[in-house]
Amino acid sequence: MSLVLTVEPSSNAEQIDKHTTIPIVAIIVVTVCSALLALINIVNTTAFNGTISMVLQGFYLSYLLAIGLLLWRRLRGDLDNPHSSITIFSSGQVDEAYDRSLTWGPWKLKGAFGVANNVVAICYLLLIIFFSCWPSVNHPTPASMNWAVLVTGTVTLFSMGYYFVFAQKSYIGPVVEVDPHLK
Repeated sequence: MSLVLTVEPSSNAEQIDKHTTIPIVAIIVVTVCSALLALINIVNTTAFNGTISMVLQGFYLSYLLAIGLLLWRRLRGDLDNPHSSITIFSSGQVDEAYDRSLTWGPWKLKGAFGVANNVVAICYLLLIIFFSCWPSVNHPTPASMNWAVLVTGTVTLFSMGYYFVFAQKSYIGPVVEVDPHLK
């Protein structure tokens, strides 16, 4: 038996409080779901450990994707020339040029130190992701096996399949405001 929680798009979960500018209802829903998932530990520690491993793999894979793309842009030299632009072919007749410059935060590493930092981070994440797939005991039984890699792979394949079969036709990317008069 599984519990499926869905939130309709027209519900209060997506509303943002005007005073705090925080989606309070969404935070409460996520907190309650997290608390309910924590109760798995009472019933079955293997399921709890598998859930935690799967969540950590998701975090690490998202970090790996972001750092990998940043490294790719560093190695291509996109970040060194703030006046370069990339051409995106839109569905309309006009090509849109997007700014390649990255808005850095208060702390950054430029040049070789930044590349080295990204490479070390990627190596570390690959190592952590690899070892998070292993069971916590020698000679595991099906009950003590770490099924996180199977579940993460299944979710990834299902998500990709869903996108290519259904969502690709209706997905509209984020809105990017571009002033066509700036060149």
